[in-house]
Amino acid sequence: MNRQIIIFSVLVLILSVGLWGLVWPEWQVFSLKMDEFKTAENNLAETKALKEKLAALTALYQNKEKTEELERIFSALPQKDDIPGLLVNLEALASKSGLIISNISFAEKSEKTKTEADAAAGSVQTSLIPAVKSLGVSLVLSGDYSSFVNFLRSAEENLRLMDIKSLSFQQSEQTVLGGALAESSDFSVDLEVYYR
Repeated sequence: MNRQIIIFSVLVLILSVGLWGLVWPEWQVFSLKMDEFKTAENNLAETKALKEKLAALTALYQNKEKTEELERIFSALPQKDDIPGLLVNLEALASKSGLIISNISFAEKSEKTKTEADAAAGSVQTSLIPAVKSLGVSLVLSGDYSSFVNFLRSAEENLRLMDIKSLSFQQSEQTVLGGALAESSDFSVDLEVYYR
């Protein structure tokens, strides 16, 4: 009986050591895989958090970009008609182009509300965009054709928003300047200038 206990104990010991030798390496591999899984889970959570932060920053950037774009538009649309400032601006454009303003007149146009402007543009109404008003400007400029083309280019690049509604010209006179024949024309321009 003693012998059977010893044999049984030895077999249990051998079996335990054998199982331990087989199970322990697998347990270590399993532990490593669990650590890798936890690391991957943490990385996934961090990636999701970064993705959400990126989405929030993108939305903020787009809103800021829209705000900056609206500020640029508002700088082109003064708060009021500012006729004295507009007169100075048009005079500067004309003299820079080599033209002389011989006549100018202003006429208040009807206010274009946000809904009318949105309906005309086919866009959704936005509370950030104010009602746009316009001022009609008729002017007669005197000078040569190339100066008039320069005036049109300058008006197009001008910060103040303005549309040329119509233009016409009439050759008025031919003069001799410094021994050369110079042609002078009168150019009638109807502008629509916008403000808030």
